[in-house]
Amino acid sequence: MKVRVKLIVSFMIVAVLAMAVGIIGILGMRQIDNSGSYMYESIVVPMPELSKVEETLLTVRIHVREMIIASLTGDFTRVETEFRYIGRLLQVLDGHMEAYRTLITDSEVRRLFDEAKMVYENDLTPVVLSLYAASQTADIVTMTESWQHQQTFRPCGRSDHQRYPVIFGH
Repeated sequence: MKVRVKLIVSFMIVAVLAMAVGIIGILGMRQIDNSGSYMYESIVVPMPELSKVEETLLTVRIHVREMIIASLTGDFTRVETEFRYIGRLLQVLDGHMEAYRTLITDSEVRRLFDEAKMVYENDLTPVVLSLYAASQTADIVTMTESWQHQQTFRPCGRSDHQRYPVIFGH
């Protein structure tokens, strides 16, 4: 075989290999682009609404605590004020939760969210109402039991009855 033919054949082999590497690279980039778009739409876009849900829940907890403190100090006007504010916060929370739900694209995430929302609706709201009813009479035993039940909704490990032992009788 002539040198010229050997060079042309080897150049063609290198060109075919380069073309194969290029095609594989382009296909990989498309897959990365699709995965990145999915991740952005399913994780990043809903994040602000989920953050608002968490912020509102924490604000509700603060005002429930303030309602209890007001009850223990005999400031029943403030108890009413805090309870009305908590009611408005719970409506805002419902709005944020619904906004987050509409942004969920994955069926498993939607199922988990619906399960968490049921816990919220079946446990948190009755606990707040129970605390309000108990705060009308400054019934510390009922408030403590209700508050301890509410601890299941905590996003972190510290509990307020550990931080404020006098208020919760510990």
